[in-house]
Amino acid sequence: MMAADCTGNPHPIIPRSAHLPIIEITARHNIQPLHQGKLDGLCGLYAAINALRLVLHDHHALTNAGTKRLFEQGAFYLERKGALREALAHGMETRRWHGLVRHMVKRASPDTFSIELERAAFGRKPAIGDIFDWIDASLSRNSPVLIQLDKGLNHFSVVAASTQSSLHLFDSCGHRFVKRTSCGIQTGFHHIPPNALLRMTARQRC
Repeated sequence: MMAADCTGNPHPIIPRSAHLPIIEITARHNIQPLHQGKLDGLCGLYAAINALRLVLHDHHALTNAGTKRLFEQGAFYLERKGALREALAHGMETRRWHGLVRHMVKRASPDTFSIELERAAFGRKPAIGDIFDWIDASLSRNSPVLIQLDKGLNHFSVVAASTQSSLHLFDSCGHRFVKRTSCGIQTGFHHIPPNALLRMTARQRC
């Protein structure tokens, strides 16, 4: 696993186990994901906040009060867009979610660090292996990945670690992992839309 400083130079991070190679955001061992209510469809908002908590933990950890302010700002954003009621009851579509995540990143960026958000860019016909490679590369940079899981879960979540067999989630509904063999772009139990993937990176302002 690799992480990068503000100069872009990589630093090696030794996996926890040589027998079970894992690429991970180490902050996932120090904090727990925030959980949404059982009746709301705000997984997209919680995914944005949970990713921010991971990416800022080692640099400018969010306080409880700061996290609550982010939640309120996210809710106000959806309300201004006329989308809060729909999101509460049924969730949101991908474009709205991307706009929400970008808004949250702007609100959460501290003075000493910048938070970068990057959308996955693939060729015309990516394969599920391309998606897995992009996720692994993101995690190796200490960048959590925001992901949309269609069909099976119909859910927005955060990938915080991966092994050869599974993607491990930092998830607002308590989902712990999804098996790679269950995922596909248009097949499998979990559909992963290539255009929905985002990675989040914190960099010190140099």
